[in-house]
Amino acid sequence: MTRYTLIVPVGNNIQSLFIGLREFPTRKLVLIYTKDKKRDVSLLKEQLAIFRLPIETYELKDNILNETLNILARLHKENDDLIVNTSTTDASMASIVLSAASIIGIKAFTVFNDVPFILPTFKVNLSKLVSKKKSEILKALVNGPLSLSELAKRVRLSPPLLSYHLNGNKRNHGLLDIGLVKVQGGLRNKTVALSDLGSMLIRFLNT
Repeated sequence: MTRYTLIVPVGNNIQSLFIGLREFPTRKLVLIYTKDKKRDVSLLKEQLAIFRLPIETYELKDNILNETLNILARLHKENDDLIVNTSTTDASMASIVLSAASIIGIKAFTVFNDVPFILPTFKVNLSKLVSKKKSEILKALVNGPLSLSELAKRVRLSPPLLSYHLNGNKRNHGLLDIGLVKVQGGLRNKTVALSDLGSMLIRFLNT
């Protein structure tokens, strides 16, 4: 029987945590929470003591999405059988946790009318989603925006070929279409930068 590491964002629907424990055999609990839930976490750990499960806690401080992504990525490297309960918190936090789980490829579920439902997730593999040259463009932008000419120089592409990889054509999507980069500035001083999605996903290249 599979025994899971159950990841739980602490919120106002903790009853769903116990439903998750009932439905998914659990060997370890991971509680992630924002600063305003710190006291709730202390009380919850007291309630959970009867289960005699190891409990890890992680406080989210600044960029909640990136921090959640980092925590889940680290746990994913250390554990094979992870599952996330998205129903224990508010809709905003649930969306953040589900997004992070989807990017990494961790199972997630919600609870509706006391019944858990597995949610669809997927692992984003950028090495398959984009070509090697598009990956080089993304990596070149990690440290900040670049002008079109500087970017072309960094990745050793002519302006027309760079335009192709950014804009694509009728048969192939460019990085702009995929939503991994954005173009800023006017006609004569355009720069290319990673989008928020691109910034999140770049760390998973070749993983």
